[in-house]
Amino acid sequence: MKLLFGLIIILTSNSTFGQASKVELEGNWVCIGIFDTNRNPSSGKYGKSREYLRFTFVKSKLIVSETPYDFGLALNYSFDEKNGLIEIINDVPIDLPSDLPEMQYKIEALDKRNLTLSTKNSNSQIIIYSFTRQEQFTKSTEKAI
Repeated sequence: MKLLFGLIIILTSNSTFGQASKVELEGNWVCIGIFDTNRNPSSGKYGKSREYLRFTFVKSKLIVSETPYDFGLALNYSFDEKNGLIEIINDVPIDLPSDLPEMQYKIEALDKRNLTLSTKNSNSQIIIYSFTRQEQFTKSTEKAI
């Protein structure tokens, strides 16, 4: 009986805890690298792999900052918790092509310290953004100094 109960917990835990939530996503995330699918450094809409980039998720806003003291560009987004998809909402009153680069991000991994997003760049290639919480980034930077 204990074995059956344990098996049920294990099988349902992935569906219960495996989905990303908007609460977990909220906060400041500093990019520690942009990679192609072969884990080679790459670039995205907001710069190259080692350039400063911060994504801040607040309610239904994604604020993209390209320098440490930048207030950032605020973008509205929708979040599909079931599929882990972040979709940038077009606020421009014109129809834009649906295949614009980096209008949709898929959460590949998310925990208290790290966030991994995949998306398509301007060449329609999949790129991967690796982020760490700003608090973690600050701690590691202070240790390095």
